[in-house]
Amino acid sequence: REHCAGEFIAGRMASLGLRGAGEGGSYFQHVPLASTLQPHAPQGPGRNVVGLLEGSDPSLKHEIIVVGAHYDHLGWGAFSSLDNTRAVHNGADDNASGVSAMLRVASLLAQGKRPARSVLFTAFTGEELGLLGSAYFVRSPTIPLRDARAMINMDMVGRLGDAALIVYGVGTAREWPALLQYQ
Repeated sequence: REHCAGEFIAGRMASLGLRGAGEGGSYFQHVPLASTLQPHAPQGPGRNVVGLLEGSDPSLKHEIIVVGAHYDHLGWGAFSSLDNTRAVHNGADDNASGVSAMLRVASLLAQGKRPARSVLFTAFTGEELGLLGSAYFVRSPTIPLRDARAMINMDMVGRLGDAALIVYGVGTAREWPALLQYQ
């Protein structure tokens, strides 16, 4: 299932004109899922899916904004879910909404005026089992991490309705509070 979802995400990235930014210029970064920190992780490899939208400004395009989400959760309930019913939860608010939001951002940026800086879109695997995909990406990045300027994590994008928007991690950079002020 993870393999099919990864192929779908990579195909969508390609259709948007994102360049493969995984291993060897592909859209994939192979991730060993076996972990001494998480003994319940499945044996064998998973895959992060990585695509790059090159920035438009020649002097800033080497700087990278990372937009990430994870796609490993199956939406079955029970394990790592508030619902103990073991049944398919189509469109789960966890990974499905995050990946959808990430791909929508990629679509808007690819079709509109390109941002000055490059944007790296990364769909992580193995997150429900202990942040395995994102930790592997940080240990073995497919881009020079010194070029990363910020990361936006699209995890747990849910139904807002009339409720207030909650954004976590605002204190991680002095610029975030001003950028996120309600207009």
